[in-house]
Amino acid sequence: MMRPVFSNMLGSLGLHLAFLVFPAADKQGVRTVEPTKDGTFVVRVGPQEFRYRLPLGSLLPPAIDQRTGETFPGNYHFNPYTGNKLVPAPTNSPANSLSAPQPPAPAAKPSPVDQPAAPPAQQPGTPGSGGRGSRDG
Repeated sequence: MMRPVFSNMLGSLGLHLAFLVFPAADKQGVRTVEPTKDGTFVVRVGPQEFRYRLPLGSLLPPAIDQRTGETFPGNYHFNPYTGNKLVPAPTNSPANSLSAPQPPAPAAKPSPVDQPAAPPAQQPGTPGSGGRGSRDG
């Protein structure tokens, strides 16, 4: 049912997408996958095996190198460039702003100083006033 919908939306890419659905818990009620804890997750499709490392970084808060200020996915434990240990970003950190969008700030009202001054009033009979002697006549 999903294949025609995705092929109409995405063309050839949608035609080749496949959805895998599996139980969230085993017979004892234990979760099949804990996406925020260390481990692995294996999906076998026919003879092929697809192995995923856990935790999934997209589900964790970002990790920060406190020495350099660089931000990395939440499943990184060390900075891959310097080897420094990473710490989770504080919840109020700008690094977390992507995971929790903030409402836009209200538009600032222009101050009277920022507004253009009104043009000076024109006297009758001067060019541009539509009075006598004017070309605007």
